[in-house]
Amino acid sequence: MSLDAMRGLVMISIIGLGHLITKLFLYSESEGWRKVWNTLNMQMQHAKWHGLTFFDIILPLFIFVSGMTLGVANRSLIGKPFKEKLSPTLKAVKRLIILIMLGLVFNHASGAYWPDSLENMRCASVLGMIGFAWFVAAMLTWHSTNRMIIIVALLIAVLIPSLRFIIHVPDHGEWQFTPAGSLNALVDTVLLPGATYSNGYSDPEGILSIIASVVMALCGVLAGKWLANKQTAPVLRISGLVAAGSVFMACGWLLDFAIPINKYLWTMSYVIVSTGCCAIIAALFHYLFDVVKLRWLSLPFVAVGANCILIYMLFKLVSWPHIAKSILGWSLPIYTDRFQPVAMSFYILMLQILLAVWLYQRRIFIKA
Repeated sequence: MSLDAMRGLVMISIIGLGHLITKLFLYSESEGWRKVWNTLNMQMQHAKWHGLTFFDIILPLFIFVSGMTLGVANRSLIGKPFKEKLSPTLKAVKRLIILIMLGLVFNHASGAYWPDSLENMRCASVLGMIGFAWFVAAMLTWHSTNRMIIIVALLIAVLIPSLRFIIHVPDHGEWQFTPAGSLNALVDTVLLPGATYSNGYSDPEGILSIIASVVMALCGVLAGKWLANKQTAPVLRISGLVAAGSVFMACGWLLDFAIPINKYLWTMSYVIVSTGCCAIIAALFHYLFDVVKLRWLSLPFVAVGANCILIYMLFKLVSWPHIAKSILGWSLPIYTDRFQPVAMSFYILMLQILLAVWLYQRRIFIKA
């Protein structure tokens, strides 16, 4: 249950929680409350360049959980006949293709146009990154051992920083972490088809970012296998995950002195510190929803998480402000003019959660 709950936390943060906190900050007149809501509001925004906020670990958390799902299932195809290996592998390829296509739809469907050429289309996407990281993690989980998973994760963790030092970016040099001078900008310019996010020098979900995200998915696999080990007492499983997460966070912040923590570039320090944060969140959610079993608290998170892809797509494809105003607009005059934007943000978020709860209670699940 904690896996769906963590997916739900990710989606709720994306579909309206941050917007609601922003409105509460703008509404507050008390200096004390303005400081509180402003602090939360800043945490629900991406860091402007270097640095880390809560919102910066939202996508890593989803990727980490996708790996945990594989680890909890602990499926192995080693030694199986070819036919038994072929079917799940083809399904994994199909899922990857679907997520890439949905990512293209998400990138462009809400705009006033669909790109008329490949060079105007943004091919990189959040869903594409999730799909690729999950696919690589699935192949390694199903067809290799834990040792190989660790080796691949370490190779990627060493390779990307090494390439930043070795490869010379024209007019900038090596080991640059500026928008134009980063290795990400060079690689995306050469290898990534189409446009980048906001026509930047590189894409936050570009080539090197996708490769770096695989490390997070593989760490998620190992975390899932650890939590699924019923031979170990729950308190040891949880404390072990917290300890590992703390070590990762400490290492990530230490590495920040040489490699800045940067979500847009998916630097290895960012990957490591985010993985540590995800491990601690996973331990907390496992304790709350799998050990203590707080069902009353879990419902909104689990319901949204169980249909996370659908909720994510509807967030972009559906005009929720229009729906909220059509259904609940009559109640806005009850509030003061200053509080009405807060009420509307709350309505928008609640309607999406209620839709997810309605689908969940009727056992309707739409998955990629």
